[in-house]
Amino acid sequence: MNQPEYSTIGFRFSEAAAMGLYELYAVGRDQVSSPLYSWDGLKRSDGPLFLFQYTLSGQGRLRVGSKEYLVPEETALLVEIPDDHCYRFDDRDESWEFLFLLFRPTGLQDHWHAVKKKYGPIVPIPRHHSVIHTLEHIFLDARDGQLSDAFRASSSVYRFMMELRRYTSHTDGDGDHPEAIRKALAWMEEHYPVIPGVDVCAQAAGLSKFHFIRRFTATIGMSPLQYLTKIRLGHAVRLLRETDLSIEEIAQQVGFSGSSYFIKVFHGIVGCSPGEFRKAKSHLAFHRLFFD
Repeated sequence: MNQPEYSTIGFRFSEAAAMGLYELYAVGRDQVSSPLYSWDGLKRSDGPLFLFQYTLSGQGRLRVGSKEYLVPEETALLVEIPDDHCYRFDDRDESWEFLFLLFRPTGLQDHWHAVKKKYGPIVPIPRHHSVIHTLEHIFLDARDGQLSDAFRASSSVYRFMMELRRYTSHTDGDGDHPEAIRKALAWMEEHYPVIPGVDVCAQAAGLSKFHFIRRFTATIGMSPLQYLTKIRLGHAVRLLRETDLSIEEIAQQVGFSGSSYFIKVFHGIVGCSPGEFRKAKSHLAFHRLFFD
């Protein structure tokens, strides 16, 4: 079995700031087992920076102000440099293996602080999640010389930040929903044309109506009825493009109570009526629709 490669790759593109690009500072993979590994956020001169450091195995320790945190496997620490923190290895622990990303704050402060507001400085993230896959790809691209200019480096930082925001925008992370919500999502996808209301969705999830609505909204980022409308409109778009069914027939087939309501909802989301959409004379003729 190949041993993992440990290295740190730095970036200094002088034109990045002048062009308003996102600035990648360093990316790396490392394994430490010495108590000499200790970084004091108030003693560093390389800021301002944001640091995302993800534990692959073992564990590290983080102090922020007077609070102490463990940073175990499948957990990330997020800190600003400079700031009153210290992340370190304690020789009472197993060796600490991690991936890390350092980048300048400019243009990314709002996203970063939104993550910190929700989770604080410690964020649990499953190893298989796209956030970590993205971080691994950035490391490999950097190692292989693929991030050879400011534009590619900037793109990698933004891609990572968007994956992190996407993960943390839902309480349990995309793809890692609670079992009850996964059941409800699957059931709604299968029965969307005949679902009369939220009550039956809650029954499918095995939850009370009130608890289901609250849990679903917190996890998915929209209410159950909004999600159901999203499913129905997605299928309506396909039927408008691929069949000769009337607007009334499509409305009934995807679960709307009548064509008038269907037309109103469709226009509110897409920006035109179903009939205008089908003609596709004044807008792009897409076959699938993604919206929030």
